[in-house]
Parts: sequence; structure tokens; C-alpha cells
Amino acid sequence: MDMKKGQLALDFLITIVLLLVFLQLVVSFSENFLYNQEKTAIKLQAKSIVSEIDKTIKYAYAQEQSLDYSIRFDIPRIQIGSPPGSGQPALIDCDIDITSTDITLTVNNTHYPQLSLSDTIVETVPRILGTQSFANIHCGDTIVLEDTSVCGDGVIG
Repeated sequence: MDMKKGQLALDFLITIVLLLVFLQLVVSFSENFLYNQEKTAIKLQAKSIVSEIDKTIKYAYAQEQSLDYSIRFDIPRIQIGSPPGSGQPALIDCDIDITSTDITLTVNNTHYPQLSLSDTIVETVPRILGTQSFANIHCGDTIVLEDTSVCGDGVIG
């Protein structure tokens, strides 16, 4: 094989360009993979929080026959993996809306700036029991259901 120096340099240049393109694809894939992992973790925790709120309201409704009860539910904040160097999980806020028909938890890019504008996460469960509505609730708040609060006054702490 008789190759000229110019041909060898061109082959070497093409190899380097292909290697750089491949490395960029790997980096892009890993960033997208991590982003999707975070979104999945947020969705799973949001679903769990909404389910626990629903169970708490159902339990309070079942206790309504008792004249003296007080149920406190501390709404957890959503946690994802720790940022590099912090050692602590990142805590994410959320908005929760409890109406007479459903319970909805929303996480958007104001709560977690890494989410794109189009990636708002919403988890909703239908509400079967109770008619009390709570507005302006967030992850980290405490809901207190006392006496007739499922059908009367509710307290948000």
C-alpha cells in the first residue's frame, strides 16, 4: 500500500472528527438519561404523596363518628439525588390542590428549574370521600384534620 502523507493526514483527521462526534453523542445521551431519571423519581414521589393525602382524608372521614380526633399529616417534600459535593438530597417544592372531587399535585420549572417549561408534572387522584377543599398547600406543609374538618373547617399549618 502506497499512501501519500496527505492521505494519511486526511484519514487521521476524519478519525478524530468521528471520535469527537461519538463522544458528543455519549455525553448527550448520559445527560438525557439523568434528566429522565430525575423526572421519573419526581413522578413516583408525587404519586406517593397524593396517595398518602387521599388515605389520610379517608381515615379522617372514617373517624368522623368520633367526637374528638385530630389528625396531622406532614406533607413530605420531593427528594432527588444530591447535587455534587453537597451530600444532601435536593428538596423540591410542589403545589397541592385538594378539591371536593380530586387531589392534584403539580411540580413545574418554578419548583425545579431543571424541568423544561413543557415538562410540568401533574399527579391527580379522584377523591371519593369528604367535601372539604384546601387551597394553597405546598410540599412541606402540615394538614390538620380535626373533629368535623373533613366536612367542616380544615387547618393548614
